[in-house]
Amino acid sequence: MVATTHHCVHGEAAPIGSAVQRLYHRLWVKSLEKEVLCRADRVTAVSHYTARRTAAVFSIDDIAVIHNGVQLDVFTPGSPRYAPHTPFRLFYVGSWSRRKGVDLLAPIMSELGEDFELLHTGEAASQHPPNMRAIGRVTDVTALVDLYRGADALLFPTRLEGFGLVALEAQACGAPVVATRGSSLPEVVEDGVSGFLCPQDDMSAFVGAVRTLAADPGQWRQMRRAARCRAEALFGFDKMVEEYINLYRDLLSARH
Repeated sequence: MVATTHHCVHGEAAPIGSAVQRLYHRLWVKSLEKEVLCRADRVTAVSHYTARRTAAVFSIDDIAVIHNGVQLDVFTPGSPRYAPHTPFRLFYVGSWSRRKGVDLLAPIMSELGEDFELLHTGEAASQHPPNMRAIGRVTDVTALVDLYRGADALLFPTRLEGFGLVALEAQACGAPVVATRGSSLPEVVEDGVSGFLCPQDDMSAFVGAVRTLAADPGQWRQMRRAARCRAEALFGFDKMVEEYINLYRDLLSARH
């Protein structure tokens, strides 16, 4: 059996959640995870960050890292675009939770002002500035791809990611990513090349990164190309499948 860890939210890597949630994870979820991991013939993780956290929490050595992949024939850039929208269009997709940094979106957009807009998958709220537009949950893949393609950049101030699939999907669609420099995201986004990585909770850094991207269409086009190239080079779905096949083949060979 192969066990794959997508998140490790225990210990110092778990700053988010109520006291009840933390108690639930510590007394119930953690013991279940430990039992599964100890029974596995091999443990894998979707990022080096998750592998390190899993090894530290559960005292497991030799965790194989197989990054998540994206379907490159589905998540594509679409028709070429040579300039960003006016106003500059940002996109946020993800659950509406503090762990994802959604409490930072309104302050960031308030500071950016009317020359910028944000489409997000949360619900409309009276305290949001007028340049935030709620589109609700997106469940259709085609609609999601269109949103990535239509965005000038993904805004992703998350505080903890086991991998950060939306950052990969955005890059595959040619959207630069402005995200947090933390957890697994430096493995997905190359700072200054396919996007910008900002210190956690540093709203001024996020605002500055977005303004820098919007002010230079040449850099924006270059980052769009680099984002797609990074997805193609490192995170293809076929590459991920091949790595899992090889891992299972090695396990079966060791049994004979």
